[in-house]
Amino acid sequence: MILVQDIIDRVTDLLLDKDRAEDAARWDNSELLRWVNDCRMAILTRRPQACSKVETLALVAGSRQSLPDSGVELIDIVRNMGADGQTPGRSIRRTDRQNIDDMDLYWHKGTPSAVISQFTYDDRIPKTFYVSPPAKVGANVELIYASIPAAVTAITDSLDMGLEYMEPVVNYIAYRAKSKDSQYANAGEAAAFYGAFADALGANQAAQTAISPNQPGNSV
Repeated sequence: MILVQDIIDRVTDLLLDKDRAEDAARWDNSELLRWVNDCRMAILTRRPQACSKVETLALVAGSRQSLPDSGVELIDIVRNMGADGQTPGRSIRRTDRQNIDDMDLYWHKGTPSAVISQFTYDDRIPKTFYVSPPAKVGANVELIYASIPAAVTAITDSLDMGLEYMEPVVNYIAYRAKSKDSQYANAGEAAAFYGAFADALGANQAAQTAISPNQPGNSV
């Protein structure tokens, strides 16, 4: 979590907007809050994993399933979670849909089960996935997915992102402030702040990739 007040403090320091207590701010809090909310979407579209959640999902009957309402992209399905949604069970494997089709062209009409063995996912329809065997009502699985962070409405709120994203958030808001059509607009500074935003996201991704246990040589 990142405190919105901490974000705004850094932005106002960066923009030399220090007269806020005297109500002489160049950019008021309502503007900065809107840009904080815009930033969460800008980061989500570029780094979905920055907004990832792990939670239990109750499946609907059948093979076709959907992410929760706030979900934008499936990352993984880990395991079955029992009828109570709290009991870890069989692991669930990701597979290519063609592999399942090759085994049984009618698998979508198979006998429903409360235990899922595999799932298939198409990036072209990021909010939908299919499970095999088809789910019985009452089946629960542990889901990892990218989710739209809740909007912030006050400086006392927290932005639902890790502290490692503080730098790109601050740079994005500074970019928006300097892009605003006003006496304080500065296209060159706006471009520099946007570049810093993009670079920070790239550096963050490179660092996470470098230490990922999925990278050769990083596993014990």
